[in-house]
Amino acid sequence: MSKKIIYNLIEFTKSMVDFISDGSEEGQKRLVGVFEQAQSKYQTAESMLRSVITYFTRYRGDAFTKTITDLKAFPDPIIRLQEFKKFVSLGGWESTSANTRLFTFLIRAIPGYENSEEKLSDQYIHEVLIPPLRTLIDKDIDSLIRQFALANEQAEQRKRELREMAAGQRKTAEGIVLFENDVEAAGFVQSHPDKQVFHLAAPSGSRSKWQLTWYDLTGKANLLVIKSELERTLESLKSAKLPQENSKLQFKIKMECARLVEEQLSRTQVLLNPASEQLRNLTSAYVLTKNPREYQLSWYDSLGDCKQLHLSNYPLLATWLAEKKQLTADDLPRLKTYLQHIWFRQEVDKVKHKNVGQVLQKNHGVTLISHNYLAKIPRFRLIVGTYFLTREPDPYTGRWVLYQKQKGEANLQVINTDSWESFHEVLANNNALSAEQLNSSVAEPYELCLKPKEFNAVTAEKNKLYMSITKVRSGEEEPKADVNEASAVPSVIITEELLQYIVIDPSGKPRVDTINKKELKHDFTEPLTSEQLAFLQADILAIVAKRGHILSIADRVRQEISRAIHISAKSQGCVAVKDFVPQPNQATSYRPDSFVVTKVETKWLVYYIDTLQKPVAVKAANVEGLTQLFVQWKEEPEELNQTKLAELAKLIGKYKPSERIDMNRFSELAACIGAKSSTSKSKVAETAESTKPNESVSPRPSSSATQPLQQQEPRKKLNVNNYGIATLFGHQGSAKAPKIESVIQEMAVDQKSDDGQQRSSIVI
Repeated sequence: MSKKIIYNLIEFTKSMVDFISDGSEEGQKRLVGVFEQAQSKYQTAESMLRSVITYFTRYRGDAFTKTITDLKAFPDPIIRLQEFKKFVSLGGWESTSANTRLFTFLIRAIPGYENSEEKLSDQYIHEVLIPPLRTLIDKDIDSLIRQFALANEQAEQRKRELREMAAGQRKTAEGIVLFENDVEAAGFVQSHPDKQVFHLAAPSGSRSKWQLTWYDLTGKANLLVIKSELERTLESLKSAKLPQENSKLQFKIKMECARLVEEQLSRTQVLLNPASEQLRNLTSAYVLTKNPREYQLSWYDSLGDCKQLHLSNYPLLATWLAEKKQLTADDLPRLKTYLQHIWFRQEVDKVKHKNVGQVLQKNHGVTLISHNYLAKIPRFRLIVGTYFLTREPDPYTGRWVLYQKQKGEANLQVINTDSWESFHEVLANNNALSAEQLNSSVAEPYELCLKPKEFNAVTAEKNKLYMSITKVRSGEEEPKADVNEASAVPSVIITEELLQYIVIDPSGKPRVDTINKKELKHDFTEPLTSEQLAFLQADILAIVAKRGHILSIADRVRQEISRAIHISAKSQGCVAVKDFVPQPNQATSYRPDSFVVTKVETKWLVYYIDTLQKPVAVKAANVEGLTQLFVQWKEEPEELNQTKLAELAKLIGKYKPSERIDMNRFSELAACIGAKSSTSKSKVAETAESTKPNESVSPRPSSSATQPLQQQEPRKKLNVNNYGIATLFGHQGSAKAPKIESVIQEMAVDQKSDDGQQRSSIVI
């Protein structure tokens, strides 16, 4: 049923606007037809007189023609609305005007309404409908034009953004390099840290899917999970080869790789110089602040607790931050790359960490990790001071290489083991094994020895499991094996439930433990047969090995490393020692004519170990360049590597600190010694005379009288303690020789060590 226009003006207005803006081919024809009908009606006269008047008054015929031409050429909705509004905005609104004619035909062209000539007259349209419709259609057209203009502006903005994005993606793609070989990728990133380097490994062997590895600017490999989009792209490749350079497919792969890196870095939350309110309830985030002097890094854990991180532990990050006066949003990806390698859970008090490490090294020797592939060792195991043994390039046939993690070095350092003969001998005897197999291979399997109850402990040997078997009856005291503390003899006591054993391992340490009889695979009854005895030996040895009471080949290698380091330290010209006490009894373990370097709080000290193994302080001012060298050292004594110790030894050279005697006054010293010697000889003669039997006391004999006595006196070792010069040799001088002590004090040139202690070494 047709609607009445007068009751639906707003709805009818929207229908008119839709009719005008319809850019389809049919819509275009309908609007052009309305304009043509209005033009024809506008220019047609009903009589001769009116035709003459029309000729001189109808001046908008050309406007109709131009508008019709534009509507045919431009189907764009905005242009059609603009052309319609421009047309009706000119001229008047008389009953015979061009605008009235156009509106009349347009109103009658809208379907669904009572707009036929039978229902609506031209006069009704002119007087009743056109006035309100003019206002409504102007507002709707203006609104639509604004909306279309805004949409066009947004579309243009989007196009510009897409163009900029495409340009940015092309620039990003230029900074991304794909490799099919992991070795080439790892080598390339070392010389091009500004590039994003990826290694794509195609499916092969046991690997059924593509594998993606990102080598970041630190050179570390990060395994990324391939998402569905990249997975579909890689699976679409016809071969295992990557697409050609600059191809659309390779561009797509690069963009997906970059997106995966962006996703991984987005998991790291970082706040730069945040306000105090931003730190409230902050969890699992890094906070980087800068005071006037330096940056400070903190970590807020999942509980909201703040932990201060030491940038000195991360030299790459610290160096980069030192070059940045101020960080911007563009620096965040690189900052997050550094932060993802921070292991804040390992951040503990340095002093406690070093103390624990020293105790462990003292009790267990060096730490050794034997691994076939060093690149697969977790980062948390790369602890400073740890040694790493592997075979290169092949894990089974390659040469043995020993590495060490040293402080301040990003990569593991190769250790020179050319002089370690025992170390190479152990490895040569096990050359058929890989590095990892050294951990599970027993160096010297235990030899099980059953002994009688009264077995003597003195004959016990290492690496053997001695057992003396006795049965304990209920209510009786357990028999005790003949075991002394120095060499514990293994003893086995069979009770109703437990089997107790004592074993001496290859290092000479006794191991004591109990075995539940249920752990044994075989049952035993007395007396033991030879077959049962063999089963018992096998069962016990298996349990002992399982409990770690064995020495693996890796343990032997570790012992050889400790021994080689100890020998090397004793033979060095310079040795670094923590908590060195400059006392004579503390220097006996160091080689004479060597140097000991230590650190007291923040001050480095050097001591010379003289020929009597006494420490003599070295004044840094007396050695050119020594003070500057100490300024460069930021480590602790136990962290100094062989290179720095060799540098110190070369710098000190043949410098030998000592306290010297003025040789011009040596005659006074000789006179004192001579007088003391004559007095002692006289006392010896007097004592000899007084001990002769049946002789009275007589005056002191002359020199000739004492000569026979001196010839009969046996030769004795001179007791230096009886002379004042004893202090020159570290002995306690006699209190009865004040003169000689005063002479020495005057002759010696005072020389004090840096710690204020007087040294008494003399060079003659």
